[in-house]
Parts: sequence; structure tokens; C-alpha cells
Amino acid sequence: MGLSNWIKNTQSRFRSEPITKAVQTSLWDLVDGLWRRVQYVWLSRIGHHLNQGYSTTLAGEHVEFVTVDLTDITRAKTALGEERVLEWLMAGIDSDCVFWDIGAYRGTYSIVAAVKGATTIAFEPQADNMAIIRDNALLNGVTIDDREVALSDSTTSRQFYSHDRDSEFRIDSSGDQSIRTYRGDQVSPKPDVIKIDVEGHESAVLDGMDTVLPSIRRIVIEVHNDDEVRDIEERLTTAGLNVIEIPTDRPQTYVAAVNS
Repeated sequence: MGLSNWIKNTQSRFRSEPITKAVQTSLWDLVDGLWRRVQYVWLSRIGHHLNQGYSTTLAGEHVEFVTVDLTDITRAKTALGEERVLEWLMAGIDSDCVFWDIGAYRGTYSIVAAVKGATTIAFEPQADNMAIIRDNALLNGVTIDDREVALSDSTTSRQFYSHDRDSEFRIDSSGDQSIRTYRGDQVSPKPDVIKIDVEGHESAVLDGMDTVLPSIRRIVIEVHNDDEVRDIEERLTTAGLNVIEIPTDRPQTYVAAVNS
């Protein structure tokens, strides 16, 4: 992320988020951007792993990922600090399982689930990310039901805007891309295990899954706004799930739940 974009995004966050959260996220982005730059210079000099398949082990499975940028390499090695989350969620996966990866990005969770034998559906509205998911599926010899749409609380079309990074492709009224959204209640096959990472749209996704949530085995949600953690926990509890939090070194909160 360039400095001018970082300043622009920081100003936007201070207008729309609590001060503490805005400071934390902006500092995280600054450090992340500097680290990416250091890695880029180093790796570009030695030509190591870029645009190649990278073999690794995640959640006990040998998997391979296309590495088109430096973050892909770090993600393949460490799941970007989400190892505990990934391991906990994948413990509920088997060959009889249907796994929904909502906000799949480049498919880390989807690939591991598919390698474990689960019927895997990846919801990812960003076209470039979806192309990488498809490449990763081919690289690992697995089938993923790739759906280039988003889940929300209604079936409609909404504007999306990318905040400089593909991972921050999010619903925004100022966005210039129209993406189709669907209620999870209207999607088949129904899931047994769910991961949600939708850049602040978590509550709306849950609102669209009233009939889905009571029957799932487990779920994990990356919550980007700390003010919404309690509300999300209450939604899961109301659906009959037992809620836990999975600690990580990431600035986001990971709310998890299992069916009692």
C-alpha cells in the first residue's frame, strides 16, 4: 500500500470507526506495508517462490499455493497468524462435511478443507482472487465450488469498493463495482462448517442465515469491529450454539461457536 493510499484510508477510518480501533488498524496497515516492501525487495533480488507453487503444511494437511505476491508466501507458511483458528475449524471437517468459506480471499481455508475431503464452497466476489482460488484448486487436485458472489442479508446487487488491497474488497456505497449478494438461507447445499471473513459485513451475513445456523457443527467469524463482538456472540447463542473466542496475535477478534 502506497503512503498516499494509507493516509486516505486512515482518514476514512477516523471518520467511520472508534478512535482506538482506527489507530490500531492504521498502525497495523503501516507496519504490514513496510514489511511487505522489505520482503518484496529481498525476494525480488533472489527470485524466490514468486509465481510458483509453494508447498506447506497447514492444519495437518500437505497443501500447495500459488504465490503471486509476498503475502501469499507468508500465508502459506503461517496462515498470517491464524494457525489456531484454522486448526480449530478444520478439526470439524471430514469427507461428509459441507464447508462454506464466506469471504474466501485466495482460498487458504477452502483448499485445506477440500484436501480433507469436504464438499467446499468458496464465496469470493473479487474476480482476481477467485482466479487464484481456481489455480490453487488445480494445483492441489481438488474440486471447489467457486461462487463469485457475496453473502448478505438480502438477495440483490450492491456496490463494492476495493480499499487498495484485494483483501479489503468490501460493500461500500461509494464503490464502482456492482456485485450480486444472496441470503445464505437461499444457498445449497447447506453447510456443516462455516468461516466468515467479510471486512465488517459479518452481522448482515448472519442475518441472512437464520435457518442455516441452528444445524451447523461449528463456525468461526473474523470480527473487524470490536463493538459488534457481543452482538455477534448473542446471535450465535440465540441459534443454539456454544460460543468461544480463539486467541491470536492478529488485531481482529475471532468468534467461534459449536453446536451443543
